[in-house]
Amino acid sequence: MFPNPRWRADRADACWRALWHAAVVPRASDNGRSVNFLQNALMSPIVHMTTWILGLFCCWLLSSAGVPAQEAQFDIYVLMGQSNMAGRGEITQQYRAQEHPEVYMLNKELEWVRARHPLHFDKPKIAGVGLGLAFGIAMAEADPDKKIGLVPCAVGGTRIAQWKPGAFDETTRTHPYDDAVRRIREAMKHGTVKGILWHQGEGDRKSAAAYLPQLIELIGRLRTVTQNDKLPFVAGELGRYMKSHEHFNTVIADLPARTSNTAVVSSEGLTHTGDGTHFDSDSLHELGKRYAQAMARLLNEPVPE
Repeated sequence: MFPNPRWRADRADACWRALWHAAVVPRASDNGRSVNFLQNALMSPIVHMTTWILGLFCCWLLSSAGVPAQEAQFDIYVLMGQSNMAGRGEITQQYRAQEHPEVYMLNKELEWVRARHPLHFDKPKIAGVGLGLAFGIAMAEADPDKKIGLVPCAVGGTRIAQWKPGAFDETTRTHPYDDAVRRIREAMKHGTVKGILWHQGEGDRKSAAAYLPQLIELIGRLRTVTQNDKLPFVAGELGRYMKSHEHFNTVIADLPARTSNTAVVSSEGLTHTGDGTHFDSDSLHELGKRYAQAMARLLNEPVPE
């Protein structure tokens, strides 16, 4: 399990207490006199002072690690958009058991935990299977030397106008963009943000002509936040099962031609839960793998199967 910040803080505190106890609490010496660690250090300077200094150094290392140290192989991916990114698929027994030992998620409390469905917490009563976990597992399996961190930020029902600084979502009482930036900055303390996964547009399909400039602006802001002007960004088509999505999908398909290091994944063959809007669990699982393949190509990394 990826180290939890609280675990490190507790270990540091325990280390300081133990070292202080050893230094000042009297104990019996071999000749019956009461001595303490500092007195022993003076009696045997080379051995005991070395031990004392090493002990202080170890405690300093632990104390300075109040949060996990940045992991060179901890690759972080941010999940953003509305309900089809958050996931509304049914969590069957099969999907409830789905996990990978090297795939983690940043939970609502900003703690790294093993990634399991549901990843998102935007609407807890209806949160379900999403595409993020399948994506993370595919990326981990393609390169076993890496840990994968997922940062869920999607908010169901949001339009792209609500993914701007200061914008407020009345339904969830959240600030989608501002909250995402806060979570991204926390995640960056522990690893490297390698890419953004975006699925959104159902709420904007009737004004698709104005969509792409806003999306390009969002990509620019996220690249500034992550200090990476080439940060890969993968978007997805809306479900092809709705004829009303056709125009939007035509518009978003132009993203790679308009902005470098971006890709759009197909929703061909995917199905919905019965509501005509949300992908079902198996389709989200497949969509997550498609996102992983697109992301790996942008990163020039091994492409998951």
